[in-house]
Amino acid sequence: MNFEGIPSTETKKKLPVVNLGEGIETGVIKELAFDMFKLARNLKERALVYDTIISDDASGRLVSLFLKKVFDGLRKKQNQPPVKINFISSGRSISKDKLNAINNFLDKNKNKFGRVLLVTEYIETGQSISEIIKILNSLQIDFDLATLTVSRQIDEGLLRKGGLKGGFFFGGESRSYLSGGVKLHGRYGLSGVIKNTESDSPFPESFKDEIGSNMRDSLPNSLVEEEKSGVQRIINRVRKDISNLAEHTLELLK
Repeated sequence: MNFEGIPSTETKKKLPVVNLGEGIETGVIKELAFDMFKLARNLKERALVYDTIISDDASGRLVSLFLKKVFDGLRKKQNQPPVKINFISSGRSISKDKLNAINNFLDKNKNKFGRVLLVTEYIETGQSISEIIKILNSLQIDFDLATLTVSRQIDEGLLRKGGLKGGFFFGGESRSYLSGGVKLHGRYGLSGVIKNTESDSPFPESFKDEIGSNMRDSLPNSLVEEEKSGVQRIINRVRKDISNLAEHTLELLK
């Protein structure tokens, strides 16, 4: 493979990662901390380049929020404004209606985006991200691609054939989807949103709203609200852990 930013074995040995997990209570965030740090490190020199982060799905939301916090910290030191962030809901089985909605949203706002970093959680074949790449290219939006983890089997040439023209960055590698490449996918209680690939909205949907609509007919309102409050507590904890990890990362990137 010929990916940008692959750390050498010697570099990995020298990385100061002792404090990455400090204060982090969410197990999966702690488990992914090193890969998140590596992704941020690989993008450190480009923190001032991007004007907007576009997160392509529900599971990529936490990765995107982490990168935004790191970028904003680095940008603040240079008296630069925070990077903007937008969330869109895509996926492998995305409907034409949703693709059209995403296209319309990006087209309407393309003059506000500037240089874009497209962020997702995991890339195995590039199929899921290819539709968004096509839309960004068709709208002549300048962008790079970043993912938390990537399959060792993927060939960068496939992404290039799929239309990727900018840089490609990632944190860790995995043998396959099933061997642990994806850690955040489907954990709606962590990201706070779900994907609906059939809807005609370009945005993810609130997990709490989904709970309310599914439980309202079978449970009293008090129990529904209690369930939603429990989910919110988890989301708040995860967001705090993401902030802690970003702070630790900024310390290590000095």
